[in-house]
Amino acid sequence: LADAFYKHSVSGLVILDRNFNFVRVNEAYARSCRKDIGEFAGRNHFEMYPSDVQPIFEEVVRSKRPYATFTRAFVYPDQPERGTTYWDWTLVPILDERGEVEFLVFSLSEVTERKRAEEERLAHLRFFESMDRVNRAIQGAGDLEQMMGAVLDEVLSIFDCDRAWLVYPCDPEAASWSVPMERTKPEYPGARARAIEIPMDAEIQRVFRAVRAAERPVAFGPDSEYPLPEWLREQFGVRSQLTMATYPRTGKPWEFGMHQCSYPRAWTQDEQRLFQEINRRLADALTSMLMQRDLRESEEFLDSVVENKPDMVFVKDAQALRFVRFNKAGEQLLGYPREDLLGKDDYDFFPKEEADFFTAKDREVLD
Repeated sequence: LADAFYKHSVSGLVILDRNFNFVRVNEAYARSCRKDIGEFAGRNHFEMYPSDVQPIFEEVVRSKRPYATFTRAFVYPDQPERGTTYWDWTLVPILDERGEVEFLVFSLSEVTERKRAEEERLAHLRFFESMDRVNRAIQGAGDLEQMMGAVLDEVLSIFDCDRAWLVYPCDPEAASWSVPMERTKPEYPGARARAIEIPMDAEIQRVFRAVRAAERPVAFGPDSEYPLPEWLREQFGVRSQLTMATYPRTGKPWEFGMHQCSYPRAWTQDEQRLFQEINRRLADALTSMLMQRDLRESEEFLDSVVENKPDMVFVKDAQALRFVRFNKAGEQLLGYPREDLLGKDDYDFFPKEEADFFTAKDREVLD
């Protein structure tokens, strides 16, 4: 019965001697390794498959106690195309008549699909948590500077990068470019900390064109089709860069990016997908903040024009025809300070006949 169970078990079952040499394997284990059963005879398990589970096996031999099920990642050295696989292990010692470990029996079940599904679920959770942090940073900002700084703070934390930044304009035809906002780890100060306006050159133009031509994040550095520009390494200590063009609905494009200076980093697909979504949200926030800034500047400009116009300019509400605004010339002409004029009507300053005339003209205009 034991032999039948051993032979037909869907889990891999293996017997090793105390030196971890194969004594017996079942067909399920041989299939998982894509080998014939005979290929294991007399060979050492960890010479065939080096693994970080060896210390656990050694501990079982020392303690003579079973080891509960644990999960480990494994890459087959002779089958790299399989990528990383995940396995549940259970290890039991078999003692001889003297109480010493004579054999080790372990079972092995592949749980790669389960593990990947769990990792995918956690990746989705991290994605939405990260986007929630970025959205909160945007919603809590009162102006453009605060918004940019808050978003880059979150990017620095979420990606654990060394520098997060915004460049303007992302325009290869511009004469120069600058860094309106960045956040860095203290040991990696950037362009804004050095307060420099950077002139355009052919290498920077190449970067801007590559970024603007791409619909996805562009990585510069290891495992990328784009080599890292040497000036980035020399001037700013950059070893890897991930960047995208950002297109608010007003003004020129911006460039949004991250630097890794402490080591050459290969950005994962999940990281790039999250970075792209943050960039989309950032473009919306820039649109809103830039339009608010432009509107505020326009209002301030018009206020200045009205205030400094030599002719009297006033505003009345359309119902009671009371004054709600006067410029400086209006104060001088009527001879009253502004606070005494607001909320009053023509009858407070002119004889009744003149006030009736002005009121009738106002109603005629309104009609």
